[in-house]
Amino acid sequence: MRLGSLIDAGLYAGQPADLTATWPDPDIYFDPSYWAELQRRNALMGNAIDLEKLRQEHPAPYPLTTLPPSQQCAKTPQTSS
Repeated sequence: MRLGSLIDAGLYAGQPADLTATWPDPDIYFDPSYWAELQRRNALMGNAIDLEKLRQEHPAPYPLTTLPPSQQCAKTPQTSS
C-alpha cells in the first residue's frame, strides 16, 4: 500500500538521532508580571492548573530512543515493486 493512499500530507523532521527537544526555562515563571498574569488567567479557569509545578525543573517526559534500523528513513535499502 502506498503512503499517499493513507495520508494527505506528512512532515519529515529528519533522522531520529538528529531530533532534539526544548523545554521552557522555569525561570520565566519567576517574572512578577508574567506570574501575575498566569495566576489571573488560571483563576478565570477555576484554578485548573497547579502553577507551582511550572516553577520546578522536570526531566523530559519521553526520552528520545533509538529506532531499529528497519524503521529509520533513508537508511534501509529501497526495493522496487
